[in-house]
Amino acid sequence: MSESEESPPVKREKGSSLLVSGALVLISAYVFIASFSIPAPEGWQTAPGMLPMLLGGSLCFMAILISIEAIQNGAWISLKEMITRSGPKEESETPLWRVLSAAAMIGIFYFVLVPNLHFEIAAAIFIFAMTTVFWTGSSIVRRLLLAVLLPFFITISFHGFFGIPMPGETNFVQEVLFHWKRQAGGG
Repeated sequence: MSESEESPPVKREKGSSLLVSGALVLISAYVFIASFSIPAPEGWQTAPGMLPMLLGGSLCFMAILISIEAIQNGAWISLKEMITRSGPKEESETPLWRVLSAAAMIGIFYFVLVPNLHFEIAAAIFIFAMTTVFWTGSSIVRRLLLAVLLPFFITISFHGFFGIPMPGETNFVQEVLFHWKRQAGGG
């Protein structure tokens, strides 16, 4: 099948893969560059910026390879056609209001909720809002259950098991672990 005979969903997928890999290149390059600004008091071997540098650099390299492969598979042409097409929209496309509301919810989560609330509360509000917009076939009980349980699972996984701090000032799991360690050490 030639590129001109491909179905619109295949063309959209090709163009989307190029957009996503391009965004990954930008984000990972930013993480890589920003990692150099983290102080290294004892040298680069023990620097806290070493992990973001390695992850950002390797992700950037992989995203560049994915971008090159996508361009070789015709993603650039598909993306150009997606942008310039003036025909009727397909029914399967995501409505613009959903895309804009998702972008607004992500901004509110990172810039309003996380700095002002416990991570679990901020994440629960965000997950409930996102599932309300995008998971319309589910009951409100399922959405609430997911919104309440998933943030605790994420926090316990990252902070409890791996010691990776969660965004924001505090989270419930961090406070419980701190209290537990203080009680175990003092008593």
